[in-house]
Amino acid sequence: MEYGYIRHSPALPYAEDQLLGLHLPKEAIFEDVCSIKDSARPNRQRLLDIMQNGDIIHVQSLDRIARNVKDLLQTLTTITNKGVTIHFIKEDLTISQNINSEITSTILNTLDFLSIWERTLLRELQEEGKQAARLAGKHFGRPTNITDAQKDEVKRLILEDNNKSILQISKETGVPRTTCYRIKDALKSQLENKQNPSLSR
Repeated sequence: MEYGYIRHSPALPYAEDQLLGLHLPKEAIFEDVCSIKDSARPNRQRLLDIMQNGDIIHVQSLDRIARNVKDLLQTLTTITNKGVTIHFIKEDLTISQNINSEITSTILNTLDFLSIWERTLLRELQEEGKQAARLAGKHFGRPTNITDAQKDEVKRLILEDNNKSILQISKETGVPRTTCYRIKDALKSQLENKQNPSLSR
């Protein structure tokens, strides 16, 4: 059985030309309308579920069937493990364990390497973004709803009771320890600037 798979963006609802010239019956064409970044592709999953050994899937190009390298690797592995052939029209690429197992293995191994490389780059980009945000003063983690009254109470306890630890103050006021430490550091800087005005210039 020959099938066709189409994926097109909701913003560009023109899919008829993706399988132009193949003359596949309508019931053999599976179509998902979604952005390239969307992982939910129900009709692709339906196709993967019903395909059998010896079937052929036609797709316009590599970017139509997967959202990234990892997704492409997983999809192609599922297809080839079932003995199904997939043909990418634009790239003029046919992948099948039944026809060219050595080439298919090389492609899948290469995609495996590329998916690891892609994930490594993504993690590095994410960390760079977080670091830039930290330098800009953005704090990560669960936001806390600390009232001005709680902050004032923390300040009062820090200034008036030197015997209390930050842990005790945090428990009494309900203010996280990290916030208490920041308030304490800010108070310390203010006191130092008052005692040595030249430091604030």
